[in-house]
Amino acid sequence: MKAFVRKLEDSDRWLAFTLGLLTLVLFLAAEATNGLAYLPFYAVLLIDLAKRGARRIRKRSKALLGAARSTGSR
Repeated sequence: MKAFVRKLEDSDRWLAFTLGLLTLVLFLAAEATNGLAYLPFYAVLLIDLAKRGARRIRKRSKALLGAARSTGSR
């Protein structure tokens, strides 16, 4: 297990501190605004899901068209 855990260097400590501080600020903002602080994250998630869904539908429709063309005898 020790092979997977590496010590934080001085240059990485500010990054870990900043991420921790931003996480704390986000949670406090969500508490103060009754969860409204999470709305941008929900919007990003919904846009990503819509893109994935559209890609899946396009891929499936192309597969169906190709399968329909290749059923005839030659």
